[in-house]
Amino acid sequence: MSAAHRRQPKSMFPTAWSEPRARLLESDVAAEYRSLVRLLDIGAEHLGRLQLHYERATPQAPSDAPLLEFIDEDLSDLFRCVAAGAANLLPGDFQVEKADPPEVEADVKLLLRYLEVAVLAAEHPSISDQLRNTFRETETSLGSWGEQTIDVVRAIADAHLTFALAPGG
Repeated sequence: MSAAHRRQPKSMFPTAWSEPRARLLESDVAAEYRSLVRLLDIGAEHLGRLQLHYERATPQAPSDAPLLEFIDEDLSDLFRCVAAGAANLLPGDFQVEKADPPEVEADVKLLLRYLEVAVLAAEHPSISDQLRNTFRETETSLGSWGEQTIDVVRAIADAHLTFALAPGG
Protein backbone atom coordinates (compact mmCIF):
# COMPACT_ATOMS: atom_id res chain seq x y z
CA MET A 1 0.00 0.00 0.00
CA SER A 2 1.55 3.30 -1.05
CA ALA A 3 1.90 6.24 1.34
CA ALA A 4 -0.72 8.14 -0.66
CA HIS A 5 -3.24 5.34 -0.12
CA ARG A 6 -2.34 4.53 3.49
CA ARG A 7 -5.33 4.70 5.81
CA GLN A 8 -5.30 7.45 8.39
CA PRO A 9 -5.45 6.22 12.01
CA LYS A 10 -8.53 7.15 13.99
CA SER A 11 -8.71 7.71 17.69
CA MET A 12 -11.39 5.79 19.52
CA PHE A 13 -12.17 8.99 21.48
CA PRO A 14 -12.71 12.63 20.63
CA THR A 15 -9.49 14.68 20.76
CA ALA A 16 -10.66 16.66 23.77
CA TRP A 17 -11.11 13.49 25.82
CA SER A 18 -7.76 12.92 27.58
CA GLU A 19 -7.38 16.00 29.79
CA PRO A 20 -10.92 16.10 31.23
CA ARG A 21 -10.78 12.30 31.61
CA ALA A 22 -7.64 12.53 33.75
CA ARG A 23 -9.16 15.30 35.89
CA LEU A 24 -12.35 13.30 36.38
CA LEU A 25 -10.49 10.16 37.47
CA GLU A 26 -8.47 12.19 39.98
CA SER A 27 -11.47 14.08 41.37
CA ASP A 28 -13.89 13.20 44.11
CA VAL A 29 -16.84 12.32 41.89
CA ALA A 30 -19.31 9.51 42.32
CA ALA A 31 -17.90 6.04 41.73
CA GLU A 32 -20.33 5.49 38.84
CA TYR A 33 -18.61 8.23 36.82
CA ARG A 34 -15.17 6.71 37.33
CA SER A 35 -16.58 3.27 36.46
CA LEU A 36 -18.05 4.60 33.23
CA VAL A 37 -14.72 6.15 32.21
CA ARG A 38 -12.88 2.91 32.97
CA LEU A 39 -15.43 0.90 30.97
CA LEU A 40 -15.01 3.27 28.04
CA ASP A 41 -11.25 2.76 28.30
CA ILE A 42 -11.75 -1.02 28.19
CA GLY A 43 -14.07 -0.78 25.19
CA ALA A 44 -11.63 1.51 23.39
CA GLU A 45 -8.73 -0.84 24.08
CA HIS A 46 -10.48 -3.91 22.69
CA LEU A 47 -12.30 -2.28 19.78
CA GLY A 48 -9.17 -0.24 19.13
CA ARG A 49 -7.39 -3.49 18.28
CA LEU A 50 -9.89 -4.02 15.49
CA GLN A 51 -9.40 -0.44 14.31
CA LEU A 52 -5.63 -0.91 14.37
CA HIS A 53 -6.05 -4.11 12.35
CA TYR A 54 -8.03 -2.12 9.79
CA GLU A 55 -5.42 0.65 9.64
CA ARG A 56 -2.51 -1.74 9.17
CA ALA A 57 -4.19 -4.35 7.03
CA THR A 58 -3.67 -5.24 3.47
CA PRO A 59 -6.51 -7.67 2.83
CA GLN A 60 -5.07 -11.19 2.86
CA ALA A 61 -8.12 -12.46 1.04
CA PRO A 62 -10.37 -10.47 -1.33
CA SER A 63 -13.34 -11.17 0.92
CA ASP A 64 -11.57 -9.49 3.89
CA ALA A 65 -12.09 -6.02 2.40
CA PRO A 66 -15.80 -5.58 3.30
CA LEU A 67 -15.19 -6.70 6.89
CA LEU A 68 -12.21 -4.37 7.18
CA GLU A 69 -14.38 -1.47 6.01
CA PHE A 70 -17.08 -2.58 8.48
CA ILE A 71 -14.54 -2.20 11.29
CA ASP A 72 -13.77 1.38 10.32
CA GLU A 73 -17.12 2.63 9.08
CA ASP A 74 -19.43 0.85 11.49
CA LEU A 75 -17.88 -0.69 14.61
CA SER A 76 -15.36 2.07 15.38
CA ASP A 77 -17.76 4.87 14.49
CA LEU A 78 -20.48 3.32 16.63
CA PHE A 79 -18.08 3.05 19.56
CA ARG A 80 -17.33 6.76 19.13
CA CYS A 81 -21.11 7.39 19.38
CA VAL A 82 -21.18 5.36 22.61
CA ALA A 83 -18.22 7.33 23.97
CA ALA A 84 -19.72 10.69 22.98
CA GLY A 85 -23.10 9.79 24.47
CA ALA A 86 -21.48 8.51 27.65
CA ALA A 87 -19.38 11.68 27.87
CA ASN A 88 -22.61 13.68 28.04
CA LEU A 89 -23.47 11.75 31.21
CA LEU A 90 -20.24 12.85 32.92
CA PRO A 91 -19.86 16.05 34.94
CA GLY A 92 -17.57 18.81 33.81
CA ASP A 93 -15.89 19.44 30.46
CA PHE A 94 -17.27 16.39 28.65
CA GLN A 95 -20.82 17.50 27.97
CA VAL A 96 -21.58 18.62 24.45
CA GLU A 97 -25.25 17.71 24.25
CA LYS A 98 -28.03 16.87 26.69
CA ALA A 99 -27.46 13.51 28.38
CA ASP A 100 -29.57 10.72 26.93
CA PRO A 101 -29.01 7.45 28.85
CA PRO A 102 -31.50 5.40 26.78
CA GLU A 103 -29.64 6.40 23.60
CA VAL A 104 -26.30 5.36 25.10
CA GLU A 105 -27.80 2.04 26.16
CA ALA A 106 -29.27 1.50 22.68
CA ASP A 107 -25.90 2.32 21.07
CA VAL A 108 -24.08 -0.17 23.34
CA LYS A 109 -26.58 -2.89 22.42
CA LEU A 110 -26.28 -2.05 18.72
CA LEU A 111 -22.48 -2.11 18.90
CA LEU A 112 -22.55 -5.58 20.46
CA ARG A 113 -25.04 -6.79 17.84
CA TYR A 114 -22.82 -5.42 15.06
CA LEU A 115 -19.81 -7.17 16.58
CA GLU A 116 -21.74 -10.44 16.82
CA VAL A 117 -22.75 -10.20 13.15
CA ALA A 118 -19.15 -9.40 12.14
CA VAL A 119 -17.86 -12.39 14.11
CA LEU A 120 -20.36 -14.64 12.32
CA ALA A 121 -19.38 -13.17 8.95
CA ALA A 122 -15.69 -13.68 9.76
CA GLU A 123 -16.35 -17.41 10.15
CA HIS A 124 -16.90 -17.73 6.42
CA PRO A 125 -14.12 -19.91 4.94
CA SER A 126 -13.11 -17.20 2.47
CA ILE A 127 -12.07 -14.84 5.28
CA SER A 128 -8.40 -14.89 6.30
CA ASP A 129 -7.51 -16.64 9.54
CA GLN A 130 -5.86 -13.47 10.83
CA LEU A 131 -9.02 -11.37 10.48
CA ARG A 132 -11.24 -14.17 11.78
CA ASN A 133 -9.04 -14.53 14.88
CA THR A 134 -8.98 -10.77 15.47
CA PHE A 135 -12.78 -10.69 15.56
CA ARG A 136 -12.96 -13.74 17.84
CA GLU A 137 -10.41 -12.25 20.24
CA THR A 138 -12.26 -8.94 20.37
CA GLU A 139 -15.59 -10.59 21.11
CA THR A 140 -14.03 -12.76 23.81
CA SER A 141 -12.02 -9.95 25.40
CA LEU A 142 -15.05 -7.68 25.69
CA GLY A 143 -16.82 -10.35 27.74
CA SER A 144 -19.44 -8.66 29.90
CA TRP A 145 -18.35 -5.13 28.94
CA GLY A 146 -21.68 -4.23 27.34
CA GLU A 147 -23.79 -5.39 30.28
CA GLN A 148 -21.51 -3.61 32.76
CA THR A 149 -21.60 -0.41 30.71
CA ILE A 150 -25.40 -0.46 30.52
CA ASP A 151 -25.64 -1.07 34.28
CA VAL A 152 -23.40 1.93 35.02
CA VAL A 153 -25.29 4.18 32.57
CA ARG A 154 -28.55 3.23 34.31
CA ALA A 155 -27.03 3.85 37.74
CA ILE A 156 -25.85 7.32 36.67
CA ALA A 157 -29.27 8.12 35.22
CA ASP A 158 -31.06 6.94 38.37
CA ALA A 159 -28.76 8.60 40.88
CA HIS A 160 -27.45 11.74 39.24
CA LEU A 161 -29.61 12.91 36.36
CA THR A 162 -32.98 14.58 36.48
CA PHE A 163 -35.20 14.87 33.47
CA ALA A 164 -37.97 17.39 33.04
CA LEU A 165 -41.24 15.77 32.12
CA ALA A 166 -43.33 17.27 29.40
CA PRO A 167 -46.54 18.96 30.59
CA GLY A 168 -49.02 16.30 31.57
CA GLY A 169 -46.21 13.65 31.60
